[in-house]
Amino acid sequence: MSTTESAPPARGEVRGENTGGVGAEAVERIGRAASGHVVALRRHEAAQARPLPRPELGHRAGAPA
Repeated sequence: MSTTESAPPARGEVRGENTGGVGAEAVERIGRAASGHVVALRRHEAAQARPLPRPELGHRAGAPA
């Protein structure tokens, strides 16, 4: 093996990504957790969103819903 070649990846190690040499299982677990946080954030934002005033229903801009 020449000095420009690298050793084959260890079992379960992810190469070619900026993972810091952590295992593939850890990368997947972190990705799932981050995805779950994004989903929870979107749900929270949607719950906090107030509907726009609709004059045809008697709503006024700036009035409490």
